[in-house]
Formats: sequence, C-alpha cells, structure tokens
Amino acid sequence: MQTSDNWVLALWSEAGVDLHQLKASQPQEFAVVARSPANVPMDVILTLLAAAATQKGDPHIGLRL
Repeated sequence: MQTSDNWVLALWSEAGVDLHQLKASQPQEFAVVARSPANVPMDVILTLLAAAATQKGDPHIGLRL
C-alpha cells in the first residue's frame, strides 16, 4: 500500500499499524482518509483510532501519533 502521498497513513504505518488490516476492518472510514487526509471528519478519525488501538493493544495510540 502506497503511503508516501498521504501523511496520515504514513504516520500510522510508522507507528506499526497494519494498514491492510485497518482498511479491511473499517473500509469506508479508511477510504475517507486515503482520499483526503486534510479534511477528515472527527467521527472518522475516532473510529480509525479506536480500530488502530485495538489492533495494536495500545489504548493511547492517538497520543503517541
């Protein structure tokens, strides 16, 4: 998955989030971030952060990002 053009996806990838798994678990929300990372509704970010936290076993991943 190409992340170099999307700073949000690159940041999550660097934090160890499996982007393929995130996309599979939250396809609609992932598509919003992939399409326009500078204009993402808060509910989409919170949904993806919750999924990433569950995936990583880190409830504070949002703070670390």
